[in-house]
Amino acid sequence: MNTTREKYLEDLARKADKAWLKVEDLISTKQPARYDEAVKLLVDLRDLAARQGKIDGFQSRHGELCQKHAKKPSLLSKMEKARL
Repeated sequence: MNTTREKYLEDLARKADKAWLKVEDLISTKQPARYDEAVKLLVDLRDLAARQGKIDGFQSRHGELCQKHAKKPSLLSKMEKARL
């Protein structure tokens, strides 16, 4: 039987591209509370990628995101604390 987390990740798999766009939208607000939401979603996307055996793709996309937002130390700090 699937756990709640597994069901959530299955649902996320169907809308992963939209989730990445939402991460960008949340980050673009430049609001720390929205950064928390973005990081939580990134953790979910990482877990999904690991589950699907696509962690390299996640790491590549995450790396691009970090480069794009390199001048946002609070965001990068939150990502680091989440071990992203």
